[in-house]
Amino acid sequence: DLTATAQELDATGKRVITGAGTLDVTAKGLDTHAAELIVGGRELTDTATGLDGGAERLNKLAASIDQSLRLFRAALPQLLEAVETVEELEESLETVADTIEPLQATAEKVGRVTDRFSRKG
Repeated sequence: DLTATAQELDATGKRVITGAGTLDVTAKGLDTHAAELIVGGRELTDTATGLDGGAERLNKLAASIDQSLRLFRAALPQLLEAVETVEELEESLETVADTIEPLQATAEKVGRVTDRFSRKG
């Protein structure tokens, strides 16, 4: 009976040794993964730090755009008024052109007559 127990104990010891070997391999794999996680964590931290600087620049840019939009909104009524004035001037110039255009031929004739008199005199 003692021999059977010893054989059973020996078999159990062999299973424990095999299990310990498997556990050792698993532990080494976990150690490798832990090292990869540490490196990845550092890279992630560096990326987050870079993004934080980018976010700050974006906030400054957004504030600048907001200020520019406020200035544009304030100037918009004056710009629209200036456009309206230009349109009115355009209409006035068209009216002047319509008035002067028929007189152009007459003015040319008067110029030719004046040239003739100045040559004769």
